[in-house]
Amino acid sequence: PVSEIALLLTQRKIKRVPVVQDDKLVGIVSRADIVHAVAQGHLIIRPW
Repeated sequence: PVSEIALLLTQRKIKRVPVVQDDKLVGIVSRADIVHAVAQGHLIIRPW
C-alpha cells in the first residue's frame, strides 16, 4: 500500500523506492509522486 511506501520513504530518509514484480523492476515511486497524488486529490493518506 501507498501508506507503507510513504512510511518507508520517511523512516529511511530516501526519495525513491523501486516497485518490483516477479523479480523485475516495474516502476519507481518517489516522494514527489505521493505528494502530487495527494495534492491532486487522487490519494488520501490517513494517520495510523
